[in-house]
Amino acid sequence: MSLLKQGLWISAAVLWTLIQLPYVSGPFRIDDPYHLEAVKQVRQAPGDPYGFEINWDGTPKSAFTTYASPPLVPGWLALWSCFFPQNEVSLHLAMLPFSLVAMVTFGVLARSFQAHPSIAMALLASSPAFLLASQVLMPDMPMLCLFLLAVTGARFYQLERSWRAALVASVAGFCCPLAKYNGAVLVPVLICLGVASWRQSKVDNSGSSDRFANRLGSLWAGKGRHRGFTPGMLAIISAPIFSLVCWGAFTWAKYGAVHFLNMSAFQRGQAHSMDPAILTAGILGAVGLGVVPLGLLGFLCRVHSPAVWLSAFALCSGVGAAWLAVLMRYGLSSVLLFAFSVSVSVYIVGLIVRQGWRIAGTRDWTLLPLVVWILAGLAFQYGLMFSAVRYVLFLAPPVILLVLRLSSWVPSEGRLTAMLGANLLFAAALGVADARQASVYPAVVAEEIRPRLQKSGGRLYFDGHWGFQYYASQIGGVPFDEMRPPSLRPGDLVVVANMPWPKLKRPPQARGLDTETSTLTVPGSGFLRTLSCSAGANFYASVTPDCDRPAWLPFGFSREPAESFVFYSIRNAGAGNRLSLAESGK
Repeated sequence: MSLLKQGLWISAAVLWTLIQLPYVSGPFRIDDPYHLEAVKQVRQAPGDPYGFEINWDGTPKSAFTTYASPPLVPGWLALWSCFFPQNEVSLHLAMLPFSLVAMVTFGVLARSFQAHPSIAMALLASSPAFLLASQVLMPDMPMLCLFLLAVTGARFYQLERSWRAALVASVAGFCCPLAKYNGAVLVPVLICLGVASWRQSKVDNSGSSDRFANRLGSLWAGKGRHRGFTPGMLAIISAPIFSLVCWGAFTWAKYGAVHFLNMSAFQRGQAHSMDPAILTAGILGAVGLGVVPLGLLGFLCRVHSPAVWLSAFALCSGVGAAWLAVLMRYGLSSVLLFAFSVSVSVYIVGLIVRQGWRIAGTRDWTLLPLVVWILAGLAFQYGLMFSAVRYVLFLAPPVILLVLRLSSWVPSEGRLTAMLGANLLFAAALGVADARQASVYPAVVAEEIRPRLQKSGGRLYFDGHWGFQYYASQIGGVPFDEMRPPSLRPGDLVVVANMPWPKLKRPPQARGLDTETSTLTVPGSGFLRTLSCSAGANFYASVTPDCDRPAWLPFGFSREPAESFVFYSIRNAGAGNRLSLAESGK
């Protein structure tokens, strides 16, 4: 009986949709405003996706030199906004199909790897990286969706001789790097699918006496068809390569440079780009707590033939990470979290390396694509300016599949349900904490900035991006240009948000006018944070502005304020004194 008839896929889709509905009204956050500007440009000029400037770093710059993403996701959102409103609920609903398809496709892929699909899907859904990435407009989730469609389609083409699967894999493979450039990791994974199938055909033809290898080989061959590098498989492998070549040729002809090469140089050339040692710490901190679902740890602790040396090495790594976190002046809770995350990450990487070594010495190369998927994905991170949980989101599926395949743990249904339910609740709590952090900006714009402008009748200039840039722009605000400062006049208001990378560090110049300075501190709501300098946490990057320590954790615990703002009100010279005299009745 097919799993579709059992209702597994429908049940999973409905449950995930219900989980996501409370988040669709959440505010835009982090890089969402930049992507919305790209959406606007695609709607106006589809053939010129980078033909606009944006002030995202203190002064307007060409999107071609600063916007790191290809245009597939802005194109989809532009198409969506032609028929539906361009607001938070509508655009978040536009992104929902990507996470939905990704989760269901992952269940199909897990089944082909002899892993229980419902457990695999539940673990993926409870990964903090997966749940939070499904709530934003950034391209990480669409890229993962297309990545999984390409790999699953290629695998079922090999297993079932399905040309429909080959077509789906080819189209998804073509689109994958156009969603985000780390989709290029798809190429070595697809090659390894072909290599593993070719290897199995050699084993079968040699009449191997290894019954275990032959049993696994029958799974690869399905009904004994399409092994190795057939024309269909070569077409699937070529799709993402062809995509990058075509896109590179277009950007070279249109803008005079290949965009993904231009972005690679941009990432390495930033002032806050990190050296490999710092990047490694950030990657290990992001993977262990941000990508790996906590429910997977029960399976991880019971892998076949556990190596004592690997456990000891992971433990020593955790001790070293704790020492490093103390040097970075982390609090006790952050020290323990970072040590735990690094230990889990190191253990998983060691397990992968050991499995790769075993594959090289055996006839069974079934898990080779998963090993290469993880190792190539980790290697790709060293070409980026900093680490982030969302950058390693696409490592969650192979890590989950590999651990489930290697684990000997068979938990009872009650224990498994409780464990996965608790894991999902924690991930949901992170989603709530992240949405609360992001809701600061629309609230301050509506409750503080707009009334001040209505009272003064002046113009609004602001400094700081993320969601603040979007909501301040919605009421007519203009980003402050540090290279060409505006000519301020009485009644104008300049607002600086201190978290989203502002450049304005001193009162703006207003010749012949007075500048009245005031501050607003917004207290945090809740102890769990996805962005906190004191906790060394940032879910979206391994750095935070004006912070004396790196943000290697995806989340932490803190009571510090959620955000602070500086208001510069421009007045006529002496108006402040005259006002105070009038108010005093003198």
